[in-house]
Amino acid sequence: MRKATRRQRIALVAALALLLTSGCGSDDTTTTTPQQLAFVSNRDGNADIYLMNADGSQVEQLTQDAGTNSSPAGSPNGQQIAFVSDRAGDPDIFVMSKNGGNPQNLTSSSVKRRPTLANVDSEPTWSPDGQQILFTSNRDGDYEIYRMGSDGSNPTNLTNHPGGDRGASWSPDGSRILFYSYRDGNAEIYVMDADGGNVVNLSDHCEADTRPRWSSDGGQIVFESDRDGNPEVYLMNADGSAPARLADGGGYEGGPAWSPSNAPDGPQIAFTSDRDGEYQVYVMDADGGSLQRLSNGAGDDGAPAWLAR
Repeated sequence: MRKATRRQRIALVAALALLLTSGCGSDDTTTTTPQQLAFVSNRDGNADIYLMNADGSQVEQLTQDAGTNSSPAGSPNGQQIAFVSDRAGDPDIFVMSKNGGNPQNLTSSSVKRRPTLANVDSEPTWSPDGQQILFTSNRDGDYEIYRMGSDGSNPTNLTNHPGGDRGASWSPDGSRILFYSYRDGNAEIYVMDADGGNVVNLSDHCEADTRPRWSSDGGQIVFESDRDGNPEVYLMNADGSAPARLADGGGYEGGPAWSPSNAPDGPQIAFTSDRDGEYQVYVMDADGGSLQRLSNGAGDDGAPAWLAR
C-alpha cells in the first residue's frame, strides 16, 4: 500500500476533528453569564454593596470600607456599578468594576456651594449608551436632578426648581427622564425631555408617589406609592394611565427595579420588602405573580439593581 502523503494526513486529521465536534454528542463548554443583582446589606455591621445571582445564590461582598455604601446602579454593558459612598466625607457618586475593583469618586471634584452643610450627591442611574449618569444633588441649595459624563465631567442641573427633585430614571431610548418631585406640594412622578424641558406630572395623586423606573420596552413605569396606606409597588402606563398595585405585603414594599430586556425569565421586578419581619430583596413577575424572596441576610437587605448580561 502506498504511504499517505503529509497533505493527506493533515486532511484526515481535520476530517476526524470535524466528526468529533459535530452532532448531538458534541461537548459544548460555552457558559452563559447568570442574571445578577447588586444590592445593599448591613449583614456585616456596615452598609455595603453586594452581588448575587437572580435566584439568590452566590452572594459576594463588593465594598468593604468603613463608609456607608448604597444606591447601586449597573451600567448598560454590565461591567460597572455606580454607587453612593461617604468614605471620603460627604456622600459622593463612585463607580467600580462589577467585582468591586478600582472604585473611583466621580463627584468629589465638582463645585459644591454648601460649605457649612452636608453636600449630598446620590441616586445615580446610567444613560442607555453608558456615556452619562444622572444623579441627585443638593449642591445648589435644594435637591435637583443633574447629568454628568460617566467619568464625572460636566455636571449640569436639569431641573432648576425649588420644589425638590429626586430619583431620576432614563427612558430606554434616552429621550426622556422620569423623576419625582415635591414641586406641587407632595411627591409626584414627572417626566421631562433629556435636556430638562417639557416637564409633565404623570401621577397627580394626593399621596406620595416616588422611585419611578421604566420598563425595558418603555411602555410602563413601576413606582412606589403609599396611596393605599403603606408604601407599595405600583405599575402604570408610560403616560400615567391605569395605575395598579402589584405588591401588598402589609408593611413596606418599595424601591422597585425592572429586569433587563434580555433577562432569561422574562420581565421581572425586584424590590425591597419587610413582609417577613426584616428588609429583604424580593422578585416578582411584571403582573405581580410568582413572588420569591431572594436574600436571606442576617441584617437588612434592599435597594436591588439588575446588572445587564
